Amino acid sequence: MGAGGIGGYLGGRLAEAGEDVHLVARGSHLAAIRESGLRIESAHGDAVLTDI
Repeated sequence: MGAGGIGGYLGGRLAEAGEDVHLVARGSHLAAIRESGLRIESAHGDAVLTDI
């Protein structure tokens, strides 16, 4: 799934739960994820996933 707002959130939460997830990103979005990981900021808890 795409690594945008919705896909990044759902994919990130699935990855946190131990599921095998593959996200699609490109350009500056991909560069930011590679540099800092996928960051989730949510009322349900924040997360940073670096192995996605």
